[in-house]
Amino acid sequence: MGGHEGHRERLKAQFCDKGIDSMTEARALELLLFYAIPMADVYPLAKKLIETFGSLTNVLGASIDELCSVPGVGKNTATLIKLVPQITKKYLVSTAVNIGAIRTTDEAGMYLLPFFLGAKVEMAYMLCLDEKGKPLDLRLLERGDESSVTINVQKMAEIAQELKAKLVVLAHNHISNVALSSAADFETTKEVQRALDAVGVRLWDHIIVSKNDFVSMSDSGML
Repeated sequence: MGGHEGHRERLKAQFCDKGIDSMTEARALELLLFYAIPMADVYPLAKKLIETFGSLTNVLGASIDELCSVPGVGKNTATLIKLVPQITKKYLVSTAVNIGAIRTTDEAGMYLLPFFLGAKVEMAYMLCLDEKGKPLDLRLLERGDESSVTINVQKMAEIAQELKAKLVVLAHNHISNVALSSAADFETTKEVQRALDAVGVRLWDHIIVSKNDFVSMSDSGML
């Protein structure tokens, strides 16, 4: 067994025995690169990627073209790296949709958060619930751009009626690192609230997501 092969087996064993938390970001990325680049020392490349993008999170969030711009990264390697957050999103979304009932605004935020993972533009979702908080359906209302998304208030009222929803949670994301609501968010929330009230449906919350964080406008006293 060669030096590289022995090191690879030891790193795999470390992961199996102690988990990913026992590794630095560079070592964790190195382990992933084993499966794209055989028979080579890929630790220098793992370090270079993290130095280039600033963190493992940023490496995983980089585009295929951005990854391929780093010497040593080919299309197969870039595709494998991009697969990780997408598989993670599929897993988290699958876990979320199997929930029985949503009883708190925090649970609503945690349910919705996976749907925004990796988003490059602002998006708006509408979560419809029955009177006991059981999800009836989650609808993607609109895709916007990097700074805004337009919400069709009448469309929300029609969907709520169609599904016979009793509660609705509106959610949209900010591409910036700030999940705080803006004046425009507040005005939109009031418009949605009025439209839903007119058809006998309660707007329970407006969740604003930014990366892995979210803010509840209801909990903030704005609803």
